Amino acid sequence: MFDHLTNPVLAETRAGIRRFIDEELRPLERELGLDSEDAWPRETLRNVWRRSSKLGFYAACLPTALGGKGLNIQEQCALKADLAASGSALAPHVLGDLGARRVWAICSSTPRRRS
Repeated sequence: MFDHLTNPVLAETRAGIRRFIDEELRPLERELGLDSEDAWPRETLRNVWRRSSKLGFYAACLPTALGGKGLNIQEQCALKADLAASGSALAPHVLGDLGARRVWAICSSTPRRRS
């Protein structure tokens, strides 16, 4: 669906997210025996968020000035489509856009908030 997008940053990010899901998240889901309908332990989610952040995915949809990858809307949609298509129960936590942390990061980075 989004194969026509040629941004090398996007291609690298998509490949990295696929590896993260296949090599880390799916094994974790199997180990804990939990799926998308279950309540995940908060510490497990924190670990996913930290790892995703370390790999550069957690803030990927933010502008580069805020530590993101500077992807346009269509490129962000490609990431979200990949995550949804993965079927991973933890996929929604990879980009970090489920919680208030992202809003806090954006608000605290504005010039008015920094002064």
